[in-house]
Amino acid sequence: MSFVLALESLGLSSVCINWADLAPQEKEMGRLLHLAADERVVMLIGFGYPDPDGLVPYSQKKPLELFRRYNA
Repeated sequence: MSFVLALESLGLSSVCINWADLAPQEKEMGRLLHLAADERVVMLIGFGYPDPDGLVPYSQKKPLELFRRYNA
């Protein structure tokens, strides 16, 4: 998280990407990064300069009253 916050302080945007535990991809990533046999990738972070016209994603939330019930 500190890395992500440091990127933000430099004016960069970032996105955390989960890395799937699939043997062929693990082997290829290890080869590309020259990882030792006991080292693994657990997460990737993409970063770059944000689009100045880009918007923040938004999803409409349903009201709590729609789900909350007492003595139903």
